[in-house]
Amino acid sequence: MKEYDPDHFMFIDAPRKGRMSLVVMPLEIDAERMVEVNSARFDFPLVKIHKRTPFDTWGSLEGHGVTLSGEKNGHPFLVRYFGYTDETQGMFVTEFWWDGPASINKEGFELIADSFQFKSMPEISKSDR
Repeated sequence: MKEYDPDHFMFIDAPRKGRMSLVVMPLEIDAERMVEVNSARFDFPLVKIHKRTPFDTWGSLEGHGVTLSGEKNGHPFLVRYFGYTDETQGMFVTEFWWDGPASINKEGFELIADSFQFKSMPEISKSDR
């Protein structure tokens, strides 16, 4: 897989600085580790994480996820990370709710998760990974 392949990355901008990114990879991933590493990156000055809440489903997919809620520069925020994998493919989702847990984007993000269908991807050789 190339470092950036537009067929495997999707970015969705939403109102009030909301954003979702989906990265689909044609290889098995360590979903739990991806969530752990990415959520640890959110520990930096001016950010106070008040709560880390694990979850295990995103729409119809079962995997590993964590919701971080807190304040950034004194304003509420919520970030959700979710990783999914099977024997041949993986996916990593990030949802940014910069207007906090009561985000106007909540229903839209839930609709995307509930309607997402993960179809099988073609095999790639190890040299392309």
